[in-house]
Amino acid sequence: MTQSAWFGPEHAPLFSFVALVSLMYLLEAPAERGRYRIAILSACAAVIAGGLGMLLAAAHALSEAQPSYVISTLLACGSLLMLVSLPAFIRLIGLYRRDASKDLGAQAPRQPFSWWQ
Repeated sequence: MTQSAWFGPEHAPLFSFVALVSLMYLLEAPAERGRYRIAILSACAAVIAGGLGMLLAAAHALSEAQPSYVISTLLACGSLLMLVSLPAFIRLIGLYRRDASKDLGAQAPRQPFSWWQ
């Protein structure tokens, strides 16, 4: 049984929408100021999940003996998504953790609980 390609060679250039991920760098300024933490981290996580999904789809396409343009398109898009968003996500997590530790350090130290007080 021969299986047809998942998409035709004329549809492969339509995956260039991945270039829109570069617009996520517009989120860098509010992220560094600590605004919209949940929204920005969620957006980064969604892009990472999309990239991972495309890489997994490329691996599945390779096992299904899909044409090379299907595999290369999925592999290139998935790699691009991961290479752009994963370092930014790691950096933002570190930035937010550092800010949280500063906030905790600024509070007055708590006295340990004691039954004899």
